[in-house]
Amino acid sequence: LVLHEDDKKFAAFYADYLVLSGIADDGSESDSLIGGRYLDSLFDVHALSLERFNERADMYKEDPKLWRAVLQEVKGKLQNDGR
Repeated sequence: LVLHEDDKKFAAFYADYLVLSGIADDGSESDSLIGGRYLDSLFDVHALSLERFNERADMYKEDPKLWRAVLQEVKGKLQNDGR
């Protein structure tokens, strides 16, 4: 399954979100989840809007194979970035 650019953008955002929220550090949720201001900045960095994020998330709910491919992309980003 080949990911489109929007899928890759979503995956990059999601990987960074996991790192910044502390979830990707040790596999457990952190008490210091990122706040709204940082989340807005993260959306800006990835040129992604909340609306577009929600549209993509809804689409992935309807297509589990695509969601699995996006999660594999996220996993690859986390591993390749040494996270």
